[in-house]
Amino acid sequence: MVHYNYESLQQFLSKQRRYLDYDVNILQASGVAPHLYTPYTQAVRHFWWRFVTLQGWRDTLWGALLSSLMAYYEMVKYLRVRQSLRSDRNPATTP
Repeated sequence: MVHYNYESLQQFLSKQRRYLDYDVNILQASGVAPHLYTPYTQAVRHFWWRFVTLQGWRDTLWGALLSSLMAYYEMVKYLRVRQSLRSDRNPATTP
């Protein structure tokens, strides 16, 4: 059985943006507080998991592209969580 999650790269990117917001909210609700290096280590870990462990390399360039995009979204997710924690700690003062 072959399962296609998307029909185009544009649809894939659109779905990932929606999932990104959802995942950030889950991490925030769980009280996750990423270190400075977490977004980058998570991106590398995620790329390795998709490209090597799940054998994305078998899909050649397409597998590398999807693994890279998923790693990018993983990095952005943790960057957003870090950013929200910083803004919560240092709220802007209004006169």
